[in-house]
Amino acid sequence: MSKVHTIHDFYCRYLFARILRLARYCLERAMSPSLLRRVDWATMTEVTQTLIDLGIKAEFLPDLVYSVDLVLDDGTRTVVYLLVELKSAPERKASVQVVGYTVRVSEKTLLPTYPMILHTGQKNWQILNYWQVIAGSSAELIEPSVSHRIDSMHLWKIPDSELLSYENYGVILLLIKHVRNLHDEKMLRTILDGCHKLIAIGKDLEVIWSIEYALEVEGNGVTTKRLQEFEETYFSKIPKENRIMPKFTMSTDVAEQRGLKRGLEQGLEQGLEQGREQGREQGLEQGREQGREQGREQGREQGREQIVLAMLRSKMSEQEILKIVGLSSSELAKIKKKL
Repeated sequence: MSKVHTIHDFYCRYLFARILRLARYCLERAMSPSLLRRVDWATMTEVTQTLIDLGIKAEFLPDLVYSVDLVLDDGTRTVVYLLVELKSAPERKASVQVVGYTVRVSEKTLLPTYPMILHTGQKNWQILNYWQVIAGSSAELIEPSVSHRIDSMHLWKIPDSELLSYENYGVILLLIKHVRNLHDEKMLRTILDGCHKLIAIGKDLEVIWSIEYALEVEGNGVTTKRLQEFEETYFSKIPKENRIMPKFTMSTDVAEQRGLKRGLEQGLEQGLEQGREQGREQGLEQGREQGREQGREQGREQGREQIVLAMLRSKMSEQEILKIVGLSSSELAKIKKKL
């Protein structure tokens, strides 16, 4: 995963878990009408962390899972899961990937699970249903009467005017949509003005994360100097203790590579010692394997720790951090001591 995709995915996952109204706006544009008319949005909650607690490994889960009540024709209610996979770039196998997530969640919870893909990239992409992906181009294998559909929402296809008309958070969706095109002065000014309105109603943290996200995406024309005017004009309205921007640069991927290198060196040293007794070749191989495993583990821990520290400095609540990152209370307490 590239640096841009890592930043983008982390930022979007954070926003859609934290701001349920933002998620609802997108879900309403992806769902089939027959399901949409039955949803009781007042019951919507984000449950990704709960599924981890049930024993599903994080790498086998989609980006976001919500629970919501459906009201059936006879007035009875049933709970379903809305499973969302965020994509910032086209992936041919995405449908098959989402089907795998759906099966794991339904198998573990015994609840109906409704999958969808939210595409936030800036290139139109025809998302195939999973049978089309499996069957390939063989027309005789694809029956027109059979629909293995996975609903999707393309942010790029929604007009800017419609996004901006969506409450105050429309500017965040506009930023996600145009983050690579902020060299356009008119678009940049529109987004900055929208961020000003968010600050005016107390949404400081969302603005800080959004600005950091825009700065980290390279090649879009935005620099710290370009945002200086905005900072001087509007940041004075944000309490000083809330102005610390979290850093996305220490991504899990980067941390894992650093930890992998250190762990590999340690493992090789241990392996050489063993090799003196068991044979040089065998020891070297064991050392490499130990180093890789230690490095991956160290890298994951360091990357997650950096993210959590950034969240703590930004005054996020512990409950939100536990939900988004997937920590235990004891793990969070240990990280807090490093502030």
